[in-house]
Amino acid sequence: MRYDFGESSIVRCTGCRLLYLHPRPDSKQTFSVYGAGYFQSENFLEGDHATIFGYADYVAAALTMTAMIATMLPSHGATW
Repeated sequence: MRYDFGESSIVRCTGCRLLYLHPRPDSKQTFSVYGAGYFQSENFLEGDHATIFGYADYVAAALTMTAMIATMLPSHGATW
């Protein structure tokens, strides 16, 4: 176990080392976090740190991250 949140904890898969929440939330709990306003919110930067979550524009963020990650690929000269 990596982190304990009382009823839930973040654990690491012994096979692939992926971190995940255990027990996994049901669909109602998931939607309460990742609802309609999570992936695109005009009010993203308003409020305090406790109320800011999600993305101002997920698609734009995904495109930016994809471009950044692409520069790290060996085909672009990156070495590991």
